[in-house]
Order: sequence, then C-alpha cells, then structure tokens
Amino acid sequence: MSTLVGTIHYWLFNKIKIVEDRERFILEEFAGRYGAKPYSLGKELQEKYAPYFDDAPLEKLIGNNSIHAFLARTIGTVETREAAVIKALMDSYGSQAGPLLLDAAYRHGGKNGKSAREEYSSSNPVPDEVYRVLRNYILDGMPCDHVVEVNQDSDRLVIERHADCLHRVHWQNAGMTEEFMCDYHCRWIDGFVDSFSPTIKHSRTKSIARGDPNCEDVFKKE
Repeated sequence: MSTLVGTIHYWLFNKIKIVEDRERFILEEFAGRYGAKPYSLGKELQEKYAPYFDDAPLEKLIGNNSIHAFLARTIGTVETREAAVIKALMDSYGSQAGPLLLDAAYRHGGKNGKSAREEYSSSNPVPDEVYRVLRNYILDGMPCDHVVEVNQDSDRLVIERHADCLHRVHWQNAGMTEEFMCDYHCRWIDGFVDSFSPTIKHSRTKSIARGDPNCEDVFKKE
C-alpha cells in the first residue's frame, strides 16, 4: 500500500525521473536543431507508453497498488519509452542522430554530475566516493536484483561488474540496438564522472551488449 512508501522508494523514483528528464533533454536538443517534429515524436510515444510524471506525488501514483510492482513496471516503461524515442529520432534523422544523441547523453550526465558535486562536495574525491554518489543518480534495475559486484582494488581504482544487463529487455522491446544504447548509457556516465571530478575517469571495458560474458565499468583516479 502507498502508506508504506519509504526512503528507498523515493530514492528509486528519483532515479526513474532522471531517465525521464534525460528523454526530455534529448528531445529539446533535437527540437533546437530540427524544429517541432521531435516533440511530436515524443508526444506520440508518451501516448503509446505513458505520459511524463512531472510533479505528481509518488503516493498518488501508487494508489493502492503494490509499491514494488509499481516501481518495477515503471522502470520498464520509462526505459522502453526512452529507447523508443531514440529509435524514432534515429529513424527520422539518420546518420546525424547518433553523434547528437551521444553528445546529449554526455551533457545530461554532466548536468547531473554538477548537481551531485554541489550536493556531495569533496575537495579531492576518490573513485569509490564518486561511484557511490553515482549510484544515487543512475537507474539500474530494482535494489533487489543483485546483479552487481564491486571491487575496490585501491583508493585509486573501483571496478563494477554486472552479471546481467537489466536494460536489454527494454531496449529490445523498443526495437533499439543494444550496442548503441550501451554506448549511450556509457556516455551519460562519462559526463557525470567528468563533471563531478576531472581527476577521475570512467571507462567501460566489457559489455554484455557487445558479446562479453559480463559488463565491466572502471573508475580510475588519474
């Protein structure tokens, strides 16, 4: 019941809304270059999947439904809709769309990294600190999914490994290529980390979407 909504649910819902904001951001970027058509594409896909949440209270959205089921279903909806928007933009604007999407993802990540730096200020953050802050912003399934393993080899290196990609089914449902969506997510993380701390770099060294047995993200202090 919605009366049992707790801190972890607000935390997860905020990350869902960051994905929604990223979708808005890319539509604004394309509209700035191509006019009103991107907004029309976005509106069509809102009608197909779901409208934006805007400022609706979480308790009202959940109503008498299961909190867990609502959040799991909502993750699927927003990730599928974002991938569908990306597919529609790529179908409409061809080879020009890919670089613009990756650049927009990087800059949206940077916007969030800047906000995180202001909220979690640190004069000389280490990779583990940046990684822990990032987890407050990046949507990666439900907290109970348990597909992530994190190794901190030193105060200069953190490696995150995923045994499964929780996004793939949503990308597939939208008909979007996994390789591009993986690159898109990676660029968002790059932007976040670069903005939060220019002395720490992120790289994706393995990717399930590209045929590796697991995903591997490295956060390293230069």
